[in-house]
Amino acid sequence: MNPNYVHGYWGSYKGLASGEYYILDYQWPYIYSTMKSEGLNVTNIGFYPGPAGPVNSDHLVGGDVLAIPKGATHIHALLTFVRYLLSYQVQRDIITILGEPAVNSKAYQNLPSNISALFKAEEQAFSSAFFREPVPWISEWNTIADHVFVQIVEDHAPMSEIPSILSSANQEMYNYLATNYNATVAHEYEQGMFKPLYG
Repeated sequence: MNPNYVHGYWGSYKGLASGEYYILDYQWPYIYSTMKSEGLNVTNIGFYPGPAGPVNSDHLVGGDVLAIPKGATHIHALLTFVRYLLSYQVQRDIITILGEPAVNSKAYQNLPSNISALFKAEEQAFSSAFFREPVPWISEWNTIADHVFVQIVEDHAPMSEIPSILSSANQEMYNYLATNYNATVAHEYEQGMFKPLYG
């Protein structure tokens, strides 16, 4: 963990290309495909399915979520779009271009050998995977979490201030939910109903 790594948060891992540092990154499918698409040498990147604790090795399945809202019109067109997204070719592109797992199992057949190691690790991670229900306020949560990361990691907050920073961020999220949604959603958040937001 070279100190420069803190400036690589959310996918800007330029120090890897120059050999300034090495990292163990829990977002490896995304980072691998991003670096590969930018022409970086990815031959020295290894993969493993992720950490395991004393109780389990659960892994949160992330990614974007598409939903059809209640009352939507043109349902047939929306379902046609969903079928397209789930098609073999699109799902294969998700694997080979984005480096992300696919839900259409046929897309995994006859993968190019240069990405097979990545997907062997992903398949192993999926053996203990779980999904979090999508929430419309995740962008606000990310904004608050990013600010906390900057304060604690990048700006090197003293250890004595970390509990206060985290408590303040939690209260900010609670207030946002209470104001923009309702007290029930805020309370459910506070009780951990939506956790973990990230695995």
